[in-house]
Amino acid sequence: YEGIAYARGFATMAELRELMGDEAFFKALRNYIESYAFRPAVEEDFIAVFAEQDPAVEEYLRFMLEEHAQY
Repeated sequence: YEGIAYARGFATMAELRELMGDEAFFKALRNYIESYAFRPAVEEDFIAVFAEQDPAVEEYLRFMLEEHAQY
């Protein structure tokens, strides 16, 4: 299970980076880490931070993290 989860997570992040471009992706990643460094976060928090940086990725993230995750 771990191998599948980590590989899927890596693939999702790599595709997200490609969709957003390096500058927007890394800015969103920094914002997410700074916002949730010492407190719990849920999928909705991740989606909100990345969608704030690039609204076009919200649908992709919802599909990958909510709908597609149900296997």
